[in-house]
Amino acid sequence: MKKAGVTVLTGITVDKDFIKMFAPDAVVVCTGSVPNIPNVPGIDSKNVKLATNVLLDDSEVADNVVIVGSGLVGCETAIDLAMKGKKVELIDMTPEIGMEINIITRPYMLEKINNLGIKCKANLKLTEVTKDGIKLLMRMVTFIALMQVPL
Repeated sequence: MKKAGVTVLTGITVDKDFIKMFAPDAVVVCTGSVPNIPNVPGIDSKNVKLATNVLLDDSEVADNVVIVGSGLVGCETAIDLAMKGKKVELIDMTPEIGMEINIITRPYMLEKINNLGIKCKANLKLTEVTKDGIKLLMRMVTFIALMQVPL
């Protein structure tokens, strides 16, 4: 943000009067987040990086990357790395990639992911990180059809 010349105000109570006085073009509320780190063996290995750290500094990211989690941050990180020439695979334990992304943003993100050639795989749960890669468990999805049968 410093490079872009963005002014950041912190520790301020923002209410209706403040917004009227400041008269911004837009108000963006950033409440922060806490990384969702899975409790699996090897997750603290040196070949594991948090997406937020990768987005800030990708200098130590390998050429072949697997991103676990296809929420907004996972998809943004995949796109960012693919645009920088990295070979990226995006996996998630949900039935579809990007399921947690809002309905307006999701189609754009999925189109960008597709256009960049990012490989996507769903229904895969991370079970372990090893020195050579990762171990995954394929989640089986069972569908039960309920029918009304005439008596």
